[in-house]
Amino acid sequence: MKKGKNLILVIAVILSSCAPTTFYQLYKTESNNVETEENGLTYENDDIQVIYNFWDVYGNSSFLIINKTDSNVFIDLKKSHLIINGIAKTYFQNRTYSETSSSSRSVGSYSSSSYLNKSSTSFSNAYYIDGFGNVNSQGYTTGSISTSSSKSKITTAKGFAISYIEKDVICVPANYAKIFNGFSLNTDIYRDCDLFRYPSSKSIKSKKFDSETSPLSITNIISYGFDESNLKKFKEIESNFWVSEITNYPSTEFYERKYPEYCGEKSQYSKNYYLFNKPNRFYIKYSNGTTTGLEH
Repeated sequence: MKKGKNLILVIAVILSSCAPTTFYQLYKTESNNVETEENGLTYENDDIQVIYNFWDVYGNSSFLIINKTDSNVFIDLKKSHLIINGIAKTYFQNRTYSETSSSSRSVGSYSSSSYLNKSSTSFSNAYYIDGFGNVNSQGYTTGSISTSSSKSKITTAKGFAISYIEKDVICVPANYAKIFNGFSLNTDIYRDCDLFRYPSSKSIKSKKFDSETSPLSITNIISYGFDESNLKKFKEIESNFWVSEITNYPSTEFYERKYPEYCGEKSQYSKNYYLFNKPNRFYIKYSNGTTTGLEH
């Protein structure tokens, strides 16, 4: 019996040692024309304010544009680009988006699964309002409504889907703001002889760069104007960034678990909180698989 217990213990140790371990590669960025603030990275001129927050897995180039003027500002997505290491990604992709929504309502107590009544209805609309608050006649909606009841229970369910085509010119109303969806900044792990690929808490090192030696340069170009009918008079603004520091961390050094609090009340469930969450940083999550492999 004792030999059997020892064998089980040995197998458990072997399995735990082979289990993949999670690591994070943290990227820190700097800029020569964008201000780093607690709530975001800010570029500003007399007409608009552009705010970025890169913090996300693989980085996120999405941005908020605030129209500071009393006139509508138009953003030309065909001439707006994210440029990474000299390769441009144009914000206008001619994409079709789809959104779904559903709701249900029940009255009474449940006593049987048989349906006494069923009905379904399909409908379509000639226009839609997208996530930016724009009306587009090319969109459509489809959906269904079903109602069922059993003895004392009545359940009503309603669902619909909205599909719409991306616009190439977006209006930001006077003195208001809009969010523009971007692209990932980097999806590949950076490897260097000065960085341990799978570091322990005692072997964490950082690799620093300047704008000339950085392995990742990021430029965001936004084309905007006040007259939608005359795109030739649109202006261009350019925000420049580069990765200034890269560090690899084991998961135990990258986040901590806390109990959220709201209005003085602490939750009974804990959550992971990233220790390095800043708008000028982003990260890649990876694992060592079933073997540690090479050190770097």
